[in-house]
Amino acid sequence: MNKTSNIYIPNNFDFIRLLAAFQVMITNHYNSYFDMGVGYLFFSAFSGVPIFLFLTGMFIPMSFEHNGNVRQFLTNRCLKIFPEMWVSIILGVALMFAAGYRFESSVFSFLAWLASYMVYPLYTPDYLREYGVGAINGALWIIPVQLCFYLLIPILYKFFSFSKNASAKIILLFFAFVLAGLGVKFALETAGFRSDSALYKVYSSSILVNFPMLLFGMFAYKNFRLLKRITENKFLLFFALHMALFYGFKFLGLESSCIASSPS
Repeated sequence: MNKTSNIYIPNNFDFIRLLAAFQVMITNHYNSYFDMGVGYLFFSAFSGVPIFLFLTGMFIPMSFEHNGNVRQFLTNRCLKIFPEMWVSIILGVALMFAAGYRFESSVFSFLAWLASYMVYPLYTPDYLREYGVGAINGALWIIPVQLCFYLLIPILYKFFSFSKNASAKIILLFFAFVLAGLGVKFALETAGFRSDSALYKVYSSSILVNFPMLLFGMFAYKNFRLLKRITENKFLLFFALHMALFYGFKFLGLESSCIASSPS
């Protein structure tokens, strides 16, 4: 067990994050190669994306509280994210050329895009849309969300001081971001922006959409002992509750909140 600020967190969360990533891979392959029938409906009820966001919301505040030094915290986060991301992007580009993919663009334009993608992997130009699933690595859309969260954590701790009344403050932030996200979505749709437009994609991968789930993870971190007492040895009960909520939201057309697809 890890102990931080008198809150105990089990050591096996890296394994859970691995399972979440594996679930995303399985579901995406199922969608690509098999009939999207009953199997898809079942697998989609266990999206790895919100699980990953939830666990990130638990880990990152814990890491910041353990360290306390903003510069060291951000440096550690960059060293954790960027080297692995760069290897993934370089490998993806190499596989693209090895597959013989041809695109109409100057070398300078491609290298300029690649340089920006190595820093903030959000935008994919039209001339690369015919390769793979429409991006060098569609899963990298989550990196900008993580980077924004890393930058926000020191700011939130400075202005809200989560040492007291943390749960109430997190709940207020949760609803503030939910309302802000819904407001921006309504404004975009009212202005005529479709879900496949560039601006809408920027919104769908922004902190406004994904921050509520990160805050949910932060709330769980701050109330870990209480939640453990409530949920321990009650798997079947919470499994049934999860399925009922998921298909209830799906029936109401709200299942896409916190279950995002790659907008890259």
